[in-house]
Amino acid sequence: MSNSWYKFESLFAAACFFESSLALLALILAWLAGINPMISLELTWQALTYGVLGTLPLLVMFFSLHQVSAPAIQQIRHLLLATLGPMLS
Repeated sequence: MSNSWYKFESLFAAACFFESSLALLALILAWLAGINPMISLELTWQALTYGVLGTLPLLVMFFSLHQVSAPAIQQIRHLLLATLGPMLS
């Protein structure tokens, strides 16, 4: 997939921007509904450690699957790019 029409970095950045905008939308909707989502939020080292440890396996899997050239993985990648790529670009 070296000659594909997308750049991996720009697609990843677009996905991160999209997810961040969903978080912002959730905060705005909570504010409009009178809900304070930060009321029970505690930033502790334990919570940060759990968050990082929970995210690391998913990031490793995501980046390692991007390097795999198995036909089944390429077919899934092509399907995702064909369906989600135009919406994110």
